[in-house]
Amino acid sequence: MPTDGWDSGYGLWLFDAPYWNLRGFTVADSKKGIVLDNSPHVTIERVSVHHIEEEGVHFRRSSADGVIRQSKISHTGLVKPGFGEGVYIGSAKSNFACLGNSGGMDRSDRVQVLENEFGPGIAAEHVDIKEGTEGGVIRGNTFNGQGLSGENSADSWIDAKGNGYVIEGNTGTFTPPGTFANGYETHTQIDGYGCGNVFRDNISDLGGVGGYAIFVSSKCSANPNIVYASNTVTNAVNGLTNVAVTP
Repeated sequence: MPTDGWDSGYGLWLFDAPYWNLRGFTVADSKKGIVLDNSPHVTIERVSVHHIEEEGVHFRRSSADGVIRQSKISHTGLVKPGFGEGVYIGSAKSNFACLGNSGGMDRSDRVQVLENEFGPGIAAEHVDIKEGTEGGVIRGNTFNGQGLSGENSADSWIDAKGNGYVIEGNTGTFTPPGTFANGYETHTQIDGYGCGNVFRDNISDLGGVGGYAIFVSSKCSANPNIVYASNTVTNAVNGLTNVAVTP
């Protein structure tokens, strides 16, 4: 029976349970929604996760090669807004000691987030991509940013701190109430991470509040983030992006 990280308030928890298919149910009114620990190759499909005290769905402790698709997540972070992510991929470096099991880092790599509906009422990032993870895909989702709390830097649809993610074909909007800085952001929490991410074909409406659709803060000269001209933005304070656009 596992002990570290256990909390009976989890709505659904898989521990050392690879290759499960989770389909067609609702998780609500729990501390955390769906938590995967050391459970690679899990597919979550057509689930509803709502009214959760903290994060909605968490791929954790090297739960690599997972998929969440065609699902709806809303109203998270009801008790801890700054920890109310919609989908949380990996772990913060401050938690590697307890949640990292592959060379120290949480290698929840190659997770795919496809065709989901996020919000309203997601208090933290809709998708939080943590340092130490690589190679995922965030495609075809809709992000409704109403209700972003601004706590713990929760002020964007996606915060990309991993490497080599493809973020494409998503549609994001923001309307008050909430705190909204930018649509998509990249950050470096570990040297060499927050790099090599690709943004294309995303449609962003920043509601006259957000600065940039895609704000790149990572310093990645050897492995730069790429923002394609196929991304579009309306109602932005500053514009599409703060970096040079690739045709």
